[in-house]
This record gives sequence, structure tokens and C-alpha cells, in this order.
Amino acid sequence: MATTDRHADTWEYVTYAPAERHCSVCKRVVKPTEPVRRGMVERSSGPPVTVYRHANECPGL
Repeated sequence: MATTDRHADTWEYVTYAPAERHCSVCKRVVKPTEPVRRGMVERSSGPPVTVYRHANECPGL
């Protein structure tokens, strides 16, 4: 399932993502030391999905 910033209902807070999570904007794996924003995306076929994006600018963009 692909997600982007505009699909996130709300960004809850800045944190660190669990291992092997991808940024919802640049699609890169988030390093454990990179701060991210955590959000939730509603789905019609199941429970909401947690998404992460870089808290600042995505590296390399």
C-alpha cells in the first residue's frame, strides 16, 4: 500500500521509527537515528496503518 503525506489524517508527534520502516514521502528506509513524524492512515479494508516521514527534509530531495 503506497502512502504519501496528503493521505495522513494527522501527524501525531516526532519520534524514531521502528527498524526497516520507510518514509511515506521519499520511500527510503528510515535510519534509526533519523527523527520522523508518526501518523495514521485510515483504510476501508482494515484497521488504520501507522506511517512515518522524515521530520525535516527528506535526504537527497
